[in-house]
Amino acid sequence: MFNKNAHSMKKLSMVPLLMVFIFFYSCKQKDSTPPQVFLNGDNPMTDTLGTVFTDPGATADDNFDGAGITNKIEVTSNIDYITGTPRTKTAGVYTITYSVSDKANNSTSKTRTVNIINSSAKYATTYLFDKTGDDNLFPNFVDLQTTIDYDSRVNNRIYLTKLCNKPGLRIYIDILNDSLIDIPDQYRILTESTVEKLYRVRGEGGQSRIIDNIFFTFVVKYQVEKYDESTISDYDYEADGRYWRSTGNYDVSTELYERL
Repeated sequence: MFNKNAHSMKKLSMVPLLMVFIFFYSCKQKDSTPPQVFLNGDNPMTDTLGTVFTDPGATADDNFDGAGITNKIEVTSNIDYITGTPRTKTAGVYTITYSVSDKANNSTSKTRTVNIINSSAKYATTYLFDKTGDDNLFPNFVDLQTTIDYDSRVNNRIYLTKLCNKPGLRIYIDILNDSLIDIPDQYRILTESTVEKLYRVRGEGGQSRIIDNIFFTFVVKYQVEKYDESTISDYDYEADGRYWRSTGNYDVSTELYERL
């Protein structure tokens, strides 16, 4: 015989069990929300070539794991450093990526852009230039066009791409401050009619300078000397493991550069 009261009591006794099941199910439902990453400092960042770069880092937070997840951040970067140092090696655009996962393996990442610049990159543009002075090697000229490049490895170093308007005679100069320029002793080996010639370039001490640092006008004064290849028993200059003798031909000239 069916006992209606007993059946009702059985149904009522199952209610607490159902509530417990629902409670535990809700507590154990899957975490599908990824953490959040917050960058410290600027994005993008700009820093100077050859200096120590300090990553400002990042923090993280998670709806289940909380702010303690910050210490689980993994950092990857493609910044080019001088070997064994924290100093930047090459100018360019780089990234730092901060990645983190929570206990439920939800993951996220955020990327910072870092611009490593040569402080003298602003000089890399097109110029009109004049040459005055000696013309034993190269003729003087007025209002020819040339370009200046910057060095991607040495801060405050730029390149005059066609000294004396001579193709291939590319020399570097160092910007010492807002008014002074240095032209270190250097050389270029150029092929002329199938024969290699060496051109040695030296600055005339303290006479190269920036005239206008807003409109980029400057003068460089230098000596350029021409050499023929010689032998170890008869040479004036050694370069590239080879021996060179001066032809006796040289110019002491001044070039004026004015940005277009």
